[in-house]
Amino acid sequence: MTETRLQIDPSIDEADLAAWAPSVGASGWVMVQSYSEKILLQAWSAPDPLPTLPHAFAGRVFGPDAEIRWTRDRGQFRLWRYWENPSAEELVDVEERRYYCWGEWRKNRFWEPKLLEPLLYPVPLNRTLQDSDRPFFKVREFYRKVPSSWPAGIDEIEGFLNRPRLAAYRLTGLDFGQD
Repeated sequence: MTETRLQIDPSIDEADLAAWAPSVGASGWVMVQSYSEKILLQAWSAPDPLPTLPHAFAGRVFGPDAEIRWTRDRGQFRLWRYWENPSAEELVDVEERRYYCWGEWRKNRFWEPKLLEPLLYPVPLNRTLQDSDRPFFKVREFYRKVPSSWPAGIDEIEGFLNRPRLAAYRLTGLDFGQD
């Protein structure tokens, strides 16, 4: 594990979504969830506008440098940016992981026997997939540091023991392959 400083910026201003989007990196991915349409997952580049769906209730913009998550519920908009900032307060341990998605590549398409509909993942044009390749999200998991000494008071010890060690995670990319 390596160390870094995690910062999570909250906002309720919908304009911050477009303002913060370039902080994910020069290119990344957009995922938007809607009640009336399927989940939209597509590649995105910083000068391009973000896609909008009229009935979208949640979304993410993510890349190598940050992830922005948002939700919309009953007219309220909430937004969070997860990123590593050298001047942030919280020092955390970082571990790189893969979160595998449904399906595997077979006969020039993604297939999952438990699903009735085909799976559509945005494979880059310059990418050739092999049979059994699976889509996966590249993820950075942030773990709280174990203190070098125990707190003095019982309430502080209880607070430490009841706090989850996983502080946060953020998506950094989408890729395809096998373990």
